[in-house]
Amino acid sequence: PPFSEVLRLYRTKKVQMSSSDVARSAGLSDTHISRLEHGVRAPSRETVDTLARAMRLGVFQHDTLLASAGYLPNHLSSLVASSVISDLNDVLIALEAGSDAQGNQSEDYKEFYSLLAACARFGRLLCPPSGPYGDV
Repeated sequence: PPFSEVLRLYRTKKVQMSSSDVARSAGLSDTHISRLEHGVRAPSRETVDTLARAMRLGVFQHDTLLASAGYLPNHLSSLVASSVISDLNDVLIALEAGSDAQGNQSEDYKEFYSLLAACARFGRLLCPPSGPYGDV
């Protein structure tokens, strides 16, 4: 689901805040919130984090909001079905083993992690506790 839809759903159903209240709490303008909710404007990662804090979203909802905006989640495990986690973790460990002496991750690792985020964004790996966007 697009960021605009997830943001509006969380604002109206999860936290039951007006767009003006969210704007004020996040330090953004009402116009900015309106543009985000109508898909006219794409948020920066910082804006998504600010909105999540302003609405006091939980970890899962925060990560879902990040993924819907096209950003890597803070906690991949909150977006991936638990039955898949151990297999994904094995792949990440194997790819991480290819990092250099300074601990820089390989391009394969970065690409794989980005692919996981993209899949989560499009709902292919989403496994919410209840409902399509978690506890709403």
